[in-house]
Amino acid sequence: MTFVFASPVLFSRIMRRILPLVLLTVPCLATATQQTSVPAQPQLSPVTITVTDTMGAVIARAFVEVRSDSLERENPQAFHLEVRTDSKGEARITLPAGFYDVFAASTGFAPIAKKVRVRDGMPAALRLVLQIDVLMTDEYGDRFSTADNPLTNEYFRTSDEIKIHYIEGGDRTNPTILFIPGWTMPASIWRPQLEGLRGKYHLIAVDPRSQGESDTPSDGNYPERRSRDFEELMDHLQLRDVMLVGWSMGVPEVLAYANQFGTGRLRAVVLVDGFVALDPKDSQLQAAFAGMLKQAQLDRPKWTEAFVRSMYRKPQTEEYLHSIIRASLRTPTNTAVTLMENIATMGDLSFVFAKLDKPVLFAYEPQLAATAQIVKTKLPSARLENFEDAGHALFVDDAERFNKLLDDFVTAAHH
Repeated sequence: MTFVFASPVLFSRIMRRILPLVLLTVPCLATATQQTSVPAQPQLSPVTITVTDTMGAVIARAFVEVRSDSLERENPQAFHLEVRTDSKGEARITLPAGFYDVFAASTGFAPIAKKVRVRDGMPAALRLVLQIDVLMTDEYGDRFSTADNPLTNEYFRTSDEIKIHYIEGGDRTNPTILFIPGWTMPASIWRPQLEGLRGKYHLIAVDPRSQGESDTPSDGNYPERRSRDFEELMDHLQLRDVMLVGWSMGVPEVLAYANQFGTGRLRAVVLVDGFVALDPKDSQLQAAFAGMLKQAQLDRPKWTEAFVRSMYRKPQTEEYLHSIIRASLRTPTNTAVTLMENIATMGDLSFVFAKLDKPVLFAYEPQLAATAQIVKTKLPSARLENFEDAGHALFVDDAERFNKLLDDFVTAAHH
């Protein structure tokens, strides 16, 4: 029996009447208290949730939602929490024991959900890997924005009505770096640079026509037209004083750009592990290209997987490699063949070095040492950087060194 007293006055009036009853019931209550144990409070367990992209780069301020795995229709008190990851891509929370659904999302990525079991009083860790998905940005906008100056997916239309996709990040008042990827590769392959340099620079990584999220027309897939797309993009954004960075097939396309439009918009040029001169009369070289393209047409998925894996010397996650493979396969096979054939027959573009009156950097891995020598011979002022321990995608294999190299080169070019 329980008594609740509304006030001291009420207590004083009834005390004499109930005192004998209280005295009689106290031993019973004491006995009951001894026999009934207080339920133990559940221990809370520390849980660390880490959100990264497929290249292992952490994603700061990613949206994380945690829900208990209880039947919420029957349990209205089910656990529910929304947090953001910190600068290390981590969200640290404490949870009682149980099963939980963990959801993570960020602008430009497909969301992901996983289940995690938390044991009583024991630490738990969960890693969520997000894959780039431009459609998520179109649908959700900036709801899952990752920073004050987030990476955003943008589009513009060229003069021949082709929709070109590009990733933009950083403050537009800072110096601009424009990244051009290689054959069939997506703009997102530059993510180590987009994440690592956006605090200091205005960054743009473009999907050239027929690559990544850009339109895939049957026309215009040759260096002169694609480099015109880059000029129209810079004009669209009213960019000046740009550092233009081209990798692999992007190297001859940067040279094609300079040959057509000069260097009026440019601060500097960075050429990354690509050819500057190929002899279309070299029968051995042409036979190698023909054999490669034949294999690509016979079994494009298998060949693309082997090609992508060959681009790296440092270990990469399977999630990352498969995301690059999928992106490469977005370029139609016939278009991919056309693009490569245009490079194989491009001839010697080293004459363009005479038009480059801005600082030039050539970064390469050992297999392109002969090309580095051509660059140095044709343009003695060019800076050469050999990435001895990296593969073709050297800016991924050794991203920290490459980012520092770009930063130093931009600074030197400014002075």
